[in-house]
Order: sequence, then C-alpha cells, then structure tokens
Amino acid sequence: MNNGQTLSEQESAERLAHFFHSVYSPEPAGLDVLAYSATRGAARVYLTRLDVAELRRALARLPLKRSVGPDGIPSFIFKDCRFALEEPLLHVFNVCLASTTFPDRWKLTRVVSVPKRLGGPEPGDYRPVALLCTPAKVFDSAIQHSLHEQVRPQLSDAQHGYRPGRETTGNLLQLISQVVPALDAGGQVDIAHFDF
Repeated sequence: MNNGQTLSEQESAERLAHFFHSVYSPEPAGLDVLAYSATRGAARVYLTRLDVAELRRALARLPLKRSVGPDGIPSFIFKDCRFALEEPLLHVFNVCLASTTFPDRWKLTRVVSVPKRLGGPEPGDYRPVALLCTPAKVFDSAIQHSLHEQVRPQLSDAQHGYRPGRETTGNLLQLISQVVPALDAGGQVDIAHFDF
C-alpha cells in the first residue's frame, strides 16, 4: 500500500528496489587485507586446492528447501546428482582457485525481500536477501570449511559469529554470566556489539 492505495507487483518491486538501493552501498569497503593482516601478526592462510572430501561435505550440507538463485536450478538437483557432478565440480572449483577467479555468472544474484518481523506496508519493513546460484553456494561452503580449519586456532573463544556450533543463545548466556555478577556487585558494565 502507498498512502492507502494498493500498488501493483511492479510498483511494489520498484519501491523495494529503490529503498534497498538507498540504504546499501554498491562499493565494497576499502580494506587492504594483506596490509591489515601484516600489521596484526595474523598467520597466512593457504588454499590452493579442494579435495573430494571437502566437496562431498559441502554438497551434503546443501539445504533441500531453499529458494533458487538466478540460474533457476534447485539445490536438490546438485545434492541428488552429487556423485555424477563430483568430478566436474571439483575440477571447476580447483581451476577457480588456481586462477584466483570467481566466474562472473556466479556473481549474479536474485534479490528477494524478506519481512523483518510481521512485514508491513513500508519498504523498510523488509530486508533484501541475495540468492546465489547453487555452484557458488557449494564453492563458498567448501572454501569456508577449509579456511576455518586453518584459522580456528587463532580465533578467540569469545567469538561466536561464523563459528560452527556457536549460536546466538550461547553468546547471550556467556554475556549474562559475566554481566549479572558485575551488576550484582555494584559494578559498571559497558557493552559494545559489532555486527558486520
């Protein structure tokens, strides 16, 4: 609705697209990863090849009931045909790693609007979700697992984001277990939350 008037699907889509464009920058943040990690003493991470076990793990984790990306191919096709697709996918993924490229077609997304709460008439009541094609999701999952295994020893136990088996509930329980005793003792508690 717009001032009590019902909008067509096209008008609604244009209104959402205009709002999403107004609140998100198309330019990535300028961060020189190599310079940043050199100043922080971070260990280098190497990923030159994926093996069949990593690919199988990524294919097995594919959710069956998800919206399809811009290629229109549902993830169950990849999951059900994983044994036939294993060799060609592994070859393509390793060529991508060796050439340090990510195929342009995999960069395309299909953006859908998802209600933040109950959904409402205003574009701000929705958030955009970019849906990738399935090969991009599998590649991302396989790489993420491999990289996580390399950086896990450097991660703080206090970090819950992007960690398998760590949920927001555990994060909140850990926070409460530290905050409540401090407040009970009459102390001051300052909390900074970062969500990237």
